[in-house]
Amino acid sequence: MHGPADAFVYDAAQYWEGALALLNGGDVTGAGVLEMRGALSPLVYLLPALVTTALGPWAAAWSVLAWNALLAVVLLVVLIPRIAEQITPGRRTARVWVSALLGGIVLSGFARFPLLDVWSVTIALAGLYALLVGRRWFTLAAGGLALAVAVNLRPSYLVPVMIAAIVLLIARPRHVVWAAPGAAFGASAQALFNITVFGQLSFSPVATPLLLRVQAAQATYGVRYDTVVSGEQHPQQWYCDPAYAGLLLDDHVPTGPLDVVMSAVSHLPQSLWFLSEKASSSLFWTFGTPYEPAPGAGLGAMTIAVVAVATFGVVALIWRLIINWSIRATRLHALALLGFWFGALGTLVFATPETRFALPLVLVGLIGLLVAPPAAAWGDGSRRSAIVALAAAVALSGCLLLIGESGLDHPVPPGPLADADSCAELTAPSGR
Repeated sequence: MHGPADAFVYDAAQYWEGALALLNGGDVTGAGVLEMRGALSPLVYLLPALVTTALGPWAAAWSVLAWNALLAVVLLVVLIPRIAEQITPGRRTARVWVSALLGGIVLSGFARFPLLDVWSVTIALAGLYALLVGRRWFTLAAGGLALAVAVNLRPSYLVPVMIAAIVLLIARPRHVVWAAPGAAFGASAQALFNITVFGQLSFSPVATPLLLRVQAAQATYGVRYDTVVSGEQHPQQWYCDPAYAGLLLDDHVPTGPLDVVMSAVSHLPQSLWFLSEKASSSLFWTFGTPYEPAPGAGLGAMTIAVVAVATFGVVALIWRLIINWSIRATRLHALALLGFWFGALGTLVFATPETRFALPLVLVGLIGLLVAPPAAAWGDGSRRSAIVALAAAVALSGCLLLIGESGLDHPVPPGPLADADSCAELTAPSGR
């Protein structure tokens, strides 16, 4: 849909350079910025890097595009329909087509770049699937390993994975016990790397505490962050809420995620609107997502599609959970997915969100669409509840679109986000 990338920039460039350095014997830690990224991140694009090394630099963009396209096949044609099948059996062919077409559209922008977002969420969903359907010890251990790898590649998935694991621990404790060795083995790679390279015992990148402090300070008033790829503008584009920032002027600067949560609690009910802005605006994708060609693209076809997939899907998943509560498999799978979804939402609203942070919400929403009832089934006793769920999804989508527009009304001048005082000075909408 987009063709190959013209160049790999910013985060994508660091992931790519790390893979090349690992393959060619360079400084992997420096090239891949592994003091703040997972130690396993250079491995993801090792095969495209090998192809590029063999054929020349011209092959980089094409090999990455092909590699990510293969990932989309596994995720959209194999994994997501199989997860949906566990919740409500049947309609396999229709599910594959819906997943492939809708998923292909919303993920198309990611395919060009060597980023880890789609890889991380795919591995996390694969790990959950293994724990949900696995019966043999090695399948469950592989599921635990997959979850640990997903968290290593994208540490923001720690909370979603933990919530889903708690659901499984309550429902299937033996499965989680068998998964634990795999998870421990996956986490040990980061610890071994930190000891070897930095002389520190830690199961997360050594710069994680510093990164958390920086993000916590911005998370209390920053609505969204975009990376703009236009050469005519600074790549950092922030949006904030001046009215809410004005409430924070006398507060101490947060130093960690817990401080961000406590700040929101101390400013209830105003913080509810602010957190809603963060969640809604993170779903305002464009055809350029995960990067943006320019700030303030406004409401477009891609935004409407992504918001619809996320909202209609999660409402459908909740609806299916309610009407099929007595079916143990449906209940367990739906609760685990919803735990992952709510964990991702919490991580998003209490951090400094980019559009990429909303990827788990969109893909779980896609699974929800696949378990929604076909129109032919609405003649049974569930028809009334299905109509109520549909009306709720329409209303929720409309609210998210309106709130998201509000959240993007105040772009900060291009460049780093200064402080709450500078945000509070942006008193008038930009007139996008």
